[in-house]
Amino acid sequence: MAEGSPAAMRRPDTGPILPEGTAVTGILAGKVAVVRSGDARWLASIATALSSCDAKVALVAGPEPGLSADMLIANPGHDDNAVADSLAVIGDGIGPINILVNGPIEPLYLGATETSDDDVVSVQEQAATVYRWCRVAGATMTNQGGGAIVNFVTGLARRGVAGTSADSMAQASIEAMTRSLALEWARENVRVNAIGIGWYEYEGQTIEEQRAERLVRYLPLRRKGTPDDVMDLLAYLASDESGYVTGQTVYVDGGAMAHV
Repeated sequence: MAEGSPAAMRRPDTGPILPEGTAVTGILAGKVAVVRSGDARWLASIATALSSCDAKVALVAGPEPGLSADMLIANPGHDDNAVADSLAVIGDGIGPINILVNGPIEPLYLGATETSDDDVVSVQEQAATVYRWCRVAGATMTNQGGGAIVNFVTGLARRGVAGTSADSMAQASIEAMTRSLALEWARENVRVNAIGIGWYEYEGQTIEEQRAERLVRYLPLRRKGTPDDVMDLLAYLASDESGYVTGQTVYVDGGAMAHV
């Protein structure tokens, strides 16, 4: 099974993402969600989850196999005009944006002495791209009277881990930016929140195999997460059901942050 497909990333003990009849089915009806991610492994799960809640989904992605959505936009948005043009195309195609999801950025695991200035610039450019999409989409949402933005971060935003200093800077900047934008746009009814993730599994590794690792024995729930684990929360934060929630980071990490 191809890596990154919703089935490949399913929790071993559950069924498909957001099956029919769950509490969140339909809560995004009439909404248009724009989804992008520096880590392509998350795109399929996010798009499937939002579609399962009846949102129309525009994916900002390259021609990765197995991706489907109401619209595919192959524009990485390296400047404000490019992002604005993409949002205009989406608006003409499926409607104006109501939801923006910035999935995880691609991680960088390098010791400080092995990290070059170019490495630092590269990972910070990913964080800057998150900010750019927030900034341009947020301006559109304020003009429309509201919207929801959900950014992904990792536990490196708050915890120190050897060999991750450059990535930690980028993660912390995204989380801090999320709080500040939430305050800036609260009166315009644009809510900005984040989902924090920890150690996740993408290869279909069984729980028994995971528990042979020292890392997993450190996690209170004794397993790594999968993208499916966060999708109900994502749907909630993207919906009007969370209308009184903004500026928050909710960690879905098997209890890892409880150690901090």
